[in-house]
Amino acid sequence: DYVPPFTSDNATSSSPKIAIVRGPNLNPWEMQNYESLLSSFDVTAYTTTSPNFDIEKIKVPVVKLPPHPQNPAYMVGLEYALFDADLIYTADTTWVFSYQCALIKEKFNKPMVCLQWENIPFAYEEDNQMALIKKKVRETADHFIAVTERAKEALILEGVPSSKITVLPMGIDTNRFKPDSAIRAKTRKSFGINDRETVILFTGRMVWEKGIYDLIYAAKLAIEHLKNEKVRFIIIGKGPELNRVKTRVKELSLDSLFTFIQSYPYHEIHNIFNLADIFVLPSIPLQKWKEQLGMVLVEAMACGVAVISTLSGSIPEVVGDAGVLVQPCDPHSLSKAIVDLVKDQRKRTSLGKKGRERAIEKFDSLKVSKHIKDLFSEMLKNKKTFKPLVQRHIEKNKNETPLPSVSGKKADNTIEVSPEGYYSQSRTDIEQLIPQNAKRILDIGCGEGILGRRLLSKGAEEVVGIEIVPEVSKKAQKNLTRVICGDIEKIELPFDKGYFDCIILADILEHLKDPLSTLKKLRPYLCSDGIVVASIPNVRFFSVINMLVEGRWRYSDSGVLDRTHLRFFTKKEMEDLFVRADFEITGITYNLHPEYHNINPQAEEITIGRTTIRNLNPEELKDLFVFQYLIRAERKKIINISQDEDLNEAFLKLKEHLLAHPADTKALLQFADICIRLRKYNEANDSIDTVLMFEPDNKQANQLRKRILELSHAS
Repeated sequence: DYVPPFTSDNATSSSPKIAIVRGPNLNPWEMQNYESLLSSFDVTAYTTTSPNFDIEKIKVPVVKLPPHPQNPAYMVGLEYALFDADLIYTADTTWVFSYQCALIKEKFNKPMVCLQWENIPFAYEEDNQMALIKKKVRETADHFIAVTERAKEALILEGVPSSKITVLPMGIDTNRFKPDSAIRAKTRKSFGINDRETVILFTGRMVWEKGIYDLIYAAKLAIEHLKNEKVRFIIIGKGPELNRVKTRVKELSLDSLFTFIQSYPYHEIHNIFNLADIFVLPSIPLQKWKEQLGMVLVEAMACGVAVISTLSGSIPEVVGDAGVLVQPCDPHSLSKAIVDLVKDQRKRTSLGKKGRERAIEKFDSLKVSKHIKDLFSEMLKNKKTFKPLVQRHIEKNKNETPLPSVSGKKADNTIEVSPEGYYSQSRTDIEQLIPQNAKRILDIGCGEGILGRRLLSKGAEEVVGIEIVPEVSKKAQKNLTRVICGDIEKIELPFDKGYFDCIILADILEHLKDPLSTLKKLRPYLCSDGIVVASIPNVRFFSVINMLVEGRWRYSDSGVLDRTHLRFFTKKEMEDLFVRADFEITGITYNLHPEYHNINPQAEEITIGRTTIRNLNPEELKDLFVFQYLIRAERKKIINISQDEDLNEAFLKLKEHLLAHPADTKALLQFADICIRLRKYNEANDSIDTVLMFEPDNKQANQLRKRILELSHAS
């Protein structure tokens, strides 16, 4: 029910839109693999308002959605946020947000890729609900990126075909993570460490399975064999075991050798690796978890630091022969490995060199990014067409003329009419546009009342339906609060003025003799803050153009040329209709034909059958593949701010107005402009976000956004 803002500065981009969905797990170390994708795709990462990690330095645009109060990984409003994404990129079959993505993929016909870290087959499936979630994601995802061979094997054992899996580890910026003697000297000096000391580093969560206790015990055993060596253990991390670990260190009289740091900024963590001589990750496998990759091992190796780890999970794949691996849960073997490397500087140097070479070869983020770019491009190019749930309005049925060839390609003809009846559509696309606080709703052309029944179950107090077909209106009476059988153009409505919070016109206006008069007739029944939600077919659709060129105008049982349509609209005529009816459009979105994803979205011309259309901008090109527009509009409101009015007074006046009229686009843009002049950039951005939520192409909003960025950089 939450409608998220569009916060990306690339809101007007015509590049394919990639949605990286990570819930609360969004983190900077993974995201560095996607930064170079920004030159090829319109990339946005989706997290919750309570992320688990510091994401301030992430360069990819981020949208935060509220978590569900009963499940912090469930992202409220995700379906609406991904409505116009071209490809969904989620992570791991075990997360509920991946399950959400699977449902969204099916509903809106999106390709879906799942990044898989989990390397334990059938993990957590003793829980029936988890088993169902994983099964749904496995069966729905078009492709998997497994970060290790063991993750791939786990997927295969769970039934995923190997042909749907690409093994590709996550990488790091090897230009940042690299040996640097100047950084080493500076960082050591800041910690009070001299050149003669050997630094042994651990960084990770303070949990038992990371082997932190084994490291402490190994340190105690090693000290007995290192009496002539100066060593220092630096421990970075926090977690439930932190205080107990510190207590154990004190009990073993190791206080003087251990330095604890609870957190260190990720964008500076390469400094810490450079001060170290040995990095230790003594990971321990559990029944439901074992090391999935060990990014810290890669970071240490890239910095030329010798690593010691364990034969646990996917660690052997990461380290190879570039480090020392011992058995987990074995402080004795771990201590021997530490002693060996402390005493043998030549071996440390050799392992550090091997580690650096291995990191560059296998774990460079630019190389990883290129593979991901190629995979995404191939998936978008070969995007499969299947029957989504919202299908009544797709231009195809058994009696319709086949779609024309587009740009030399045969358009897909496999789309079918929804199994839902003409009058029993669930219309989840319309549902997403209806405000959560709408309590009294009028549904014109309600059909059997399926949508209204859903709205009542979600908290609406009253849904009144108007249906012209008597037998259909009788069925609607079982689902709605009240049903009026009649023609909306002829009947008088028995309601007070301003009675409804929302009026729905789902595929209605094109059936009317005089849609303008009907909109004007309905306007008084909308409360001052109420909205109209409408869906209207786009007659500029490419198959209609081709039909005209071929000298035909063939009606069908549904679609743009539904035989019961009396009026036909282009997007511009839809906008003009609402303006003339004294409505202000607060948002327009669309339903696209899948063939759009088979063309170059930046092409300036396109051939449809025998017709070539030239000098197209990206939005004009997309418009040819929109078979239906979805519109939100509200009663036009007027607020006057004079040119010479005091800025602070105008600020308060507009703020008060927007509390009552939060979707007044003109006022939002005025407010943003005044906020910029008052240096209230956060409030200006909030207003711009609201505008771009429904009007991603609003030029004034995007100009104001650029102005904020320029002023921020200047200051």
